Amino acid sequence: NNDFLDMYRPKPDDLVGKAWLHIPSLGRLLIQVRQPRNMAVLAALLVILLLAPRKMTRHPANRRGKRSSGQGVSVMSHPGEIKEAALLMLAVTLVAALALAILSFSRPLTRSVPVEHTYTHAGGFSYTAEAPDGIYDNGRARTGDPIFRSVTTIVRINFDYQFRTAEPNDIGGSYTLGAEVSDNNGWRRAVELHPEQSFQGTAFTTTGVLDLEKLQALIDQFEEQANLSRQEYKVTITPQVKVSGRLGGQLLQEDFAPILVFRLNDQQLQLAQSDSAPLQPSEPGTLQSIDTKPNTVALLGLKFDVGSARRIALLGLGISMLGIAWFGVGIVKALQGNEVGRIDLKYKPLLVMITESSIDHNGKVIDVATIEDLVRLAERLGTVMLHSVQDDVHQYVVHEHNIAYRYCVTAAGLAASPAGTHVNDAWQERFLEALRSDGRIARACAAADVWLDTAKQARARSPEFARAWDDALASAQRSPKG
Repeated sequence: NNDFLDMYRPKPDDLVGKAWLHIPSLGRLLIQVRQPRNMAVLAALLVILLLAPRKMTRHPANRRGKRSSGQGVSVMSHPGEIKEAALLMLAVTLVAALALAILSFSRPLTRSVPVEHTYTHAGGFSYTAEAPDGIYDNGRARTGDPIFRSVTTIVRINFDYQFRTAEPNDIGGSYTLGAEVSDNNGWRRAVELHPEQSFQGTAFTTTGVLDLEKLQALIDQFEEQANLSRQEYKVTITPQVKVSGRLGGQLLQEDFAPILVFRLNDQQLQLAQSDSAPLQPSEPGTLQSIDTKPNTVALLGLKFDVGSARRIALLGLGISMLGIAWFGVGIVKALQGNEVGRIDLKYKPLLVMITESSIDHNGKVIDVATIEDLVRLAERLGTVMLHSVQDDVHQYVVHEHNIAYRYCVTAAGLAASPAGTHVNDAWQERFLEALRSDGRIARACAAADVWLDTAKQARARSPEFARAWDDALASAQRSPKG
């Protein structure tokens, strides 16, 4: 980046290092990513990923849907993770579809593209003149030869025309062939060699007769009237071609008028020298038109036509909105009729699913009245709520030292009534006595005159009753069968 030229040029041997990775077209992708609209889409997707409530990863040792926490708590894979993943994908789809919809619907379906229809007027001059044997090869003068006026006075002028193009066309027009004699001071007289004639197509050939005696008569009349004498005159052959029709569906009107110049003196008619190719004149041309093409939209390096982009955007919006609405209906139902669903939905980041055997019942258990009380306690302690399910009763527990704060909800979504920590109900005594003697839970419920669900809920609420239950079962198993 100097303001002067270096005195040397580095060679490959002067460079230290080697290429070790080549990714084709990565530079183009990076350029597309750096576009403002693409950066906005990526930023929105990044925000969605960062705001995801939890990582949807699987622990390598998770073979049975369980994994160990740092504190020895067995944590179960939460069934809501699948819903979270689906909801996250729907949100990403919604953002991408919305971005694509904004880009596609802000642009017209078609765009006007300038189109150039190229063509070329191509001509070809030639001439011949009859002469006695011995003057020219084959007994006549041909294109490029001088015409000696002492041996011939008639020159046949030929002109070939072609309209060259690769575009579809419908071309026609008209043409004339004429000659003009002039001097260097501006005097000129025109002579018609071929009258106007129409043609159809892209090519024609015309022939005219140049009579040198008639030209000389015009010159003599001019010199006599002007009292002048010139050594040399100029003879110009001029075809006038008018082209009209349609080229590439567009209207075309063009004129093509090349010239072929001769020098005329008393002895000969000779082709004038020229830097160009006077015998093969050509003139290129371009016809501008406007074509309508499908408009395109670019997103993250991909290009779509606007129509397809709109359809994709609408499809993505429809699928994502229907999916989100489906989740919304489930959320409303959970909020309206099920306490377990409401807790899971509202306080999911605070919940850790565990097995019942992981709860320590050795300390004091205090039942709280509402889940909100337990949440406030968990937030104050800066900890999570342990969630377990046993015998159709959901139990939420927060530990503080040797105290377990608990809230219980039945599987039906009804809050379970707080219970004491002692076996103090008469039916429980009858139930345990029958369970010790028989070892069958159903018969013990019948003996205590309680429903099985009632017994299970009491077991879930009271650790002491749960231990007595287990002891009764163990006692029944040790007793000899009658």
